[in-house]
Amino acid sequence: MKKKVLYLPIEVKNRELFSKLLLAFAATTRGYKVIIGHRISLIEKIPFLERGIFFNMHALFHDYDHLNKLKNHGFAITALDEEGPFIYNVKNHERYRVSEKTLSITDHFFCWGKKEHKIISDKLPHLKSKISLSGNPRFDLLRKELRNFTDKEANKIKAKFGDFILINTNFGRFNNFVGLEDYLEILKNDGRLDDPADKEFYMDEVLYQKEIMPKFQEMAKKLSDMFPEKNIVIRVHPSENINIWNESLDNYSNIFIVREGNVLNWIAACGELIHNNCTTAIESYVMGKISFSYRPIDWPGHEDLLPNQLSIESGVINELVNQIKNSNNLTAELNNKKKFLNECVESLDQSFSFEKILNKLDTFDIEHKWSDVLFKSAFLRQVNEKLYDFRKFLRILLKGHFRLDYEDNKFPGISSDEIAEFFEALNQDNRFSSISIRRFGKNCFEIKSNN
Repeated sequence: MKKKVLYLPIEVKNRELFSKLLLAFAATTRGYKVIIGHRISLIEKIPFLERGIFFNMHALFHDYDHLNKLKNHGFAITALDEEGPFIYNVKNHERYRVSEKTLSITDHFFCWGKKEHKIISDKLPHLKSKISLSGNPRFDLLRKELRNFTDKEANKIKAKFGDFILINTNFGRFNNFVGLEDYLEILKNDGRLDDPADKEFYMDEVLYQKEIMPKFQEMAKKLSDMFPEKNIVIRVHPSENINIWNESLDNYSNIFIVREGNVLNWIAACGELIHNNCTTAIESYVMGKISFSYRPIDWPGHEDLLPNQLSIESGVINELVNQIKNSNNLTAELNNKKKFLNECVESLDQSFSFEKILNKLDTFDIEHKWSDVLFKSAFLRQVNEKLYDFRKFLRILLKGHFRLDYEDNKFPGISSDEIAEFFEALNQDNRFSSISIRRFGKNCFEIKSNN
């Protein structure tokens, strides 16, 4: 019997790689062949891909063209929005996080939790049968059964930085990697600024981050002075320009600016976490770590409720300092906040999210045709990659590196060694069958069970 093929595209490496690999390893144990890699690389290969299940990272309006192309090539389309439960503005979320046009060609959409499910169901009741509650494998990795995969890397981080406070930044609207002007051009090209109300929303968020980012820099300096025995590690968001942080905090010996590595390893290694509207606070909470939401400015409509609800909040630096000093006394307060998490994230106990997803994927029947053997060869994929590289070269000549550097920053590449190391760390209890890994193209790999 021919194996089903599951395609797992990745948009932001630090956000998605580990959770997609977890899903991949579990899928191979069920007999799937998995192709995992950079979203753009997989989309470019659509005409040369064997029919299978394409697990997209969202169902946005601009996903429609390539998902419809996959549909016309005989693929099953599924999706789970990587930003599903992170809701700043319900109306904006309704308009942009799930497109009716895109969901109409999607075979199934997986929801993080009840809140996201309700928003989509209320907006598109005629498509309600296509959606279900699953949670996200990102949170499977935070459960006690799997969490020890972070031990090795977290210990390396601790050995380097000792006892440290982790500050996760989230200012990609204002301090974008490509610059504010080019970032606004990206929003314009994506149709995000067409509606006057939406344009006002995004421009207001840029202003909000412009005001609050300097206050975070001042907060880091204050913490450096107040906690000389600790290191302060600022982990810059993948969408941000890291140079701004280096320049503003260069003279502080116990402040370190980083971006590398999966955020879960950093959360596992840190003593305390500080953020502003950052989803890592949710991961921190599930891992049993205390996080602090520093909110020196109230800006209604641009504050993600859930990360704040699961954190200890403060708006004054001295108050934040006192909270950190007394963090051991805050556990009971945090335990009372779990009700907020249960509304937004499923599968925190009992069945894993990856199990619920695969149970649904198992029901899909993919038709295989003899033409796949002839036209889906590795040789044709390689030719296609050469053509893509040539088109990319021409695009750089005509338009410069606009948006390309931004994509490379979000996905700097993966290797077979990286996949194998994560499998070894995750499979300490032999939960999954042994695997083989081989290159499938640029930034893409095929993973299969050896059984």
